[in-house]
Amino acid sequence: MHRACLSVVVPVFNESEVITDSLGRLEAALASISSDFEIIVVDDGSTDATVTKVEQWIASHPLVRLVSLSRNFGHQSAITAGLTVATGHYVAIIDADLQDPPELLPEMLSKAQEGYDVVYGVRRSRKAHAVKRVAYWCYYRLLRLVSEQIIPVDAGDFSVMSEQVVAELNKLSERGTFVRSLRSWVGFNQTGFPYDRPDRRRGKSKYSLRKLMDLAANGILSSSRLPLKLAIYLGLLVSALGFLWAIKVLFVRIVFNTAPQGFSATIIAILLMGGAQLIAVGVLGFYVGRVLDQVEARPNFIISRTVNLPDHKSSSHT
Repeated sequence: MHRACLSVVVPVFNESEVITDSLGRLEAALASISSDFEIIVVDDGSTDATVTKVEQWIASHPLVRLVSLSRNFGHQSAITAGLTVATGHYVAIIDADLQDPPELLPEMLSKAQEGYDVVYGVRRSRKAHAVKRVAYWCYYRLLRLVSEQIIPVDAGDFSVMSEQVVAELNKLSERGTFVRSLRSWVGFNQTGFPYDRPDRRRGKSKYSLRKLMDLAANGILSSSRLPLKLAIYLGLLVSALGFLWAIKVLFVRIVFNTAPQGFSATIIAILLMGGAQLIAVGVLGFYVGRVLDQVEARPNFIISRTVNLPDHKSSSHT
């Protein structure tokens, strides 16, 4: 079977307003290099006209493929599904919302062909609400601080990877994938590609506040054990404060023959201990939840059908 030079994975969820423009710009950008490419649109359970528009596009554009998941599994799972079916010597990841300009892919591919296994986009600037920009800025630096491996700041999923990196990513059986963290974890020769990220032209972001929080928590928990250590440190700190408080009570009792009166001291001690315990249990609960996900061994995604994807059957990934 012929292998394309470049496979482009495009995860989509309810992107009917922009998908046609996105595919048009993608094909135009890639055609400027070569005709040896494929575009893999991974539909993550869309409920609008996204799939219909992709199928209509495929009818006259044979280099576009469609992979439909059986339901909405999430953005990261959709990317993972695309990576498993990509056949290119290089594989790119790009969202359909055009905030990551397709016109940058030829230059990123050229950079990869210089000898880099991963060329990842680094957001030099971004068009977004000020509060959102500050939140992203803080999060990426927090993630870099707590991660056990080096995760580049301001780097999203937009990237071009060699087939060797993709093969290693596909070997991983981790649930709740966080692609940019795993991409750093596998190593190889990586470099950043700075670019300015424009605002979304049409449609709305499919990442609600809850989904963003879940993604942020998943990123930290999948790449760091520091929260567990902090829970231990918190316990030690509260224990030390309790020990110092006990010494103070004994000192006052022996020297002044008095003891703290009323409920204030008791309430403070209970709140300190109870708060520390709840924080520690909550952190532990997050990690236990991740362990449960791994033990249950449910697939990250299930492919219900494909269109224009040679030699592929509906499947799931474990």
